[in-house]
Amino acid sequence: MKVSLCFILLFLPGLFSFSQSSTGAIDHRFFNDLKTTENPGCWINLDTRVEDANEPGNFYSSIDSKHPYGLGLETTIPDDLKNRNMYLSIRARLRVSDSTQNVQLVTSISHGDSTVLWKGVNIAQLFGKIHEWVPVKDSLLIPRNIPVDSKIKIYLWNQDGKAEAGLDDLEIQMMSYKIPSYLIY
Repeated sequence: MKVSLCFILLFLPGLFSFSQSSTGAIDHRFFNDLKTTENPGCWINLDTRVEDANEPGNFYSSIDSKHPYGLGLETTIPDDLKNRNMYLSIRARLRVSDSTQNVQLVTSISHGDSTVLWKGVNIAQLFGKIHEWVPVKDSLLIPRNIPVDSKIKIYLWNQDGKAEAGLDDLEIQMMSYKIPSYLIY
């Protein structure tokens, strides 16, 4: 009896503090399935919206030689995430006409005319199945020392101008991220 009571007293406070800190996380979610043309001001390259011939009523962002930039998001860092470490999660569906194409999922953070951070992932080579919609994802940890008035931009880029690809169901989450204490020195 003493052993089980000791176990409960030792580990219960740790479980309580873990659940308390996980519920205090700040979370911003942006989602666009291109079903509507309304723009709340943060979505970019909406002129690439086309209807899917194989799925009437479904719309997606199409990139090709005439439209090198696909659907994206451009926003400032939300006020409640300023001066906080941030975890950025990006999910979408991708369809390519050739898996060797150079289709980049780009995340950039700029402050004024300066690029603070730039990351491009060739998602066609990583995730591409020819003529099939496949889920794609990327994530990024952003440190708290990014200037507070920086802009975050996430978009699909046809780097060599030869690709034909589609992007749909773009979901972006920005969450506060607490660095574990053992990583702080």
